[in-house]
Amino acid sequence: MSPIVDWNLLDVLNKNIRNNYKRIRPILLKWQENGYIKLIEDNEIAFSFIPEKLPSKEKLIEESLNFK
Repeated sequence: MSPIVDWNLLDVLNKNIRNNYKRIRPILLKWQENGYIKLIEDNEIAFSFIPEKLPSKEKLIEESLNFK
């Protein structure tokens, strides 16, 4: 899987992500702060992830649910 996540891929994964992006952006900013991703947010690319720094899916979910 490519570390580049474009808007079209997000639409395929879940059409509501683009519509709710403002709601999930704070979590993405936290992930960027933790070094997991780099937000790009241009017309084509939403973000890229840094595979060697990504924690497990479970940890990402836990961090997201505990985000304040």
